[in-house]
Amino acid sequence: LVLNDGNYQEAERMLHESLVFFEKQPERWQQEIGTLLGDLGVVRQFQGRNDEAIRLLREAIVMHEAELGAEHPILIRPLVNLARTQAAAGRKDDADTIFRRAVRIAEQRLGTEHPAYSDVLLSYATFLRSTGHKREAKSLEAHVRNARQEIARRDGAGLTVDASAFRP
Repeated sequence: LVLNDGNYQEAERMLHESLVFFEKQPERWQQEIGTLLGDLGVVRQFQGRNDEAIRLLREAIVMHEAELGAEHPILIRPLVNLARTQAAAGRKDDADTIFRRAVRIAEQRLGTEHPAYSDVLLSYATFLRSTGHKREAKSLEAHVRNARQEIARRDGAGLTVDASAFRP
């Protein structure tokens, strides 16, 4: 919430306080430390400190990989954040490779109907659009839109239910 409000100093302070606590027992809290480092990387990216953000996000990814493996879905968020930061730093090829890895993990581990898969595709589409690949971006956006509509249709979103049908 603090980060979304643009209060980067407060977000940084809170993340550092949390890190101090968890780093007292790093072997026990490795996953949490990785998440905090990733969040601190996002703060750095918002502050325009891309090199530091990239270092922190890479460190978070390495920690998660060591604890959970190279294909665990928890990697999706820091990978997307790293890809966005790489793009902001002008490293488009690196960003594309990282985005593709995040998409692959989301697809293989969560499935194409999972909301996180759609979110990753939309982030990748935004990146593609920003790098001049508008046709590919439009295709991904249409794919996400169609998939979400199909899921909503199948799940009955927007349907009216007659409550009297539930009476004994």
